[in-house]
Amino acid sequence: MAPIGAKTQAVAVFNETLAHAAGTAHFAPEVDALFEIGGQDAEYVSLRVEMAWKTWVQPRVRRRRLPSGVVAPAPEDMDLFLSLVCLENNGNPYPPRVVNARAAPIRYDGAVARHLDYQDHRRELDENRYVYAVVSRRARGLSIGVNLNPDKACNFDCPYCQVDRTTPGGPSRVEVADFVSELEDLLRRAAGDLWRTPPFDTVAPQLRRVADVAFAGDGEPTTPPEFAAAARAAREARDRLAPGVPLRLLTNATLFHKDRVRAALADFDELWCKLDAGTEAYFHVVDGTRLPFQRILDNLLLVARERPIVVQSLFLTFDGVGPDDTEIAAWVDRLSEIVAQGGRIDHVQVYTVARAPSDPRVGPLGRERLEAIATAARGASLSAAVYA
Repeated sequence: MAPIGAKTQAVAVFNETLAHAAGTAHFAPEVDALFEIGGQDAEYVSLRVEMAWKTWVQPRVRRRRLPSGVVAPAPEDMDLFLSLVCLENNGNPYPPRVVNARAAPIRYDGAVARHLDYQDHRRELDENRYVYAVVSRRARGLSIGVNLNPDKACNFDCPYCQVDRTTPGGPSRVEVADFVSELEDLLRRAAGDLWRTPPFDTVAPQLRRVADVAFAGDGEPTTPPEFAAAARAAREARDRLAPGVPLRLLTNATLFHKDRVRAALADFDELWCKLDAGTEAYFHVVDGTRLPFQRILDNLLLVARERPIVVQSLFLTFDGVGPDDTEIAAWVDRLSEIVAQGGRIDHVQVYTVARAPSDPRVGPLGRERLEAIATAARGASLSAAVYA
C-alpha cells in the first residue's frame, strides 16, 4: 500500500481501498470500477464522481477450484454479484475492465476524498464522533447530522438501512460536552468559509445552504439516556449560532410514550416520524423489528395530537417486487386514522432507497410507483410529495 501511495504522490494513504483507487487512477485512468473477489466476501469499488465508495457482498457462494488450486466464486455467483452493482457480466466467469470508463482522479488532501451528494451519507467528518454532514434530498441542502448512536444500537433492523452492523460500533455512552463542541464548531464554520473547504466544496452550488440540524445517525436517536440533554444542548447551540436553521428529529417513534422522550421533543422544531407500512405483517418485514405495529401507531397519534408531525415513508423492492396496492391502501388508511382521531400531519415524504442497503435483496422503487403512492396519500387530503 505504501509504494502505491508514494508513486501517486498521495498526502496520506489510510487503507487498501484508497490505495487500490489511487493506483488504478494513476496507472489505468480509463477504469472507473474495481472488483475484488475474496474467500469470505466480494468487494466493488467505484471510482466515479471523484470519490471511492465500496459495496460489500457476502453471498452464500458456490466456489470452484481452479487448476492452480485457487478458490474462486462460480460464474453464476459473479453474475449475481455484478447485478447487485448494476453491471452486467454477460455470462463471463470473470469481470473484464469496465467499458466506457472515464477517468475520475481521487483527491488527497490529508483526509478521505469525498464528494458530498445524495448518495454519500457516511456518518463521518474530520475526527468527530457525533456530528457529521450530508447532502439531504429531503431537506434540500446540507444537513448537519447528529449521531447519538455511534455504537450502532437500534431497536429496528431495517433491511434498507445503510449501516453495516456486522462490524462493531463505538462506545454507547454519549459525551454531551464533546457533542456540543463538535456541533458548535461546524455551525461556526457554516457562518464562515465552509463552502471553500473540503469536502463541502464539492456540494452542488444550488444546495450550498445549511438546511437543518438533524438527529438521525446510526440508530434510533431517542434511545440513549443522554438524548434529552443532547437535545437541549443542541437547541441552545442552534439558538446562539444559527437561529434560522431548523432542529429536526428523525425517529421511528417507538419511544414517544416514554416521559423522558416526550419532554425532550419540545426542543425540536420538527418531528420526522417513520411509517413505512400499513399492515402488521409488512411492518415486521420492512422495518425488521418484533415491536408491535400498534405501538408505533399509538405513539404517532399521541404526539400528533399535541403538535404537527411529518411522516417519512420509505418504499422499496424485495427481489424486484414492491408493496402491492392492498398494502398502500392500508398505509393510507393508517394515516387517515391518525387525522380522524385528532392528529395533525403536516406533510408526508414518499421516497425510496438511494444508497447501498444492508440487505442485497433490497432495491429502489420506481419513480412512477412512488408518484402513485403520493397521489394515494393526497387522495386522503394529505400533503404528500416524492423525494427521489
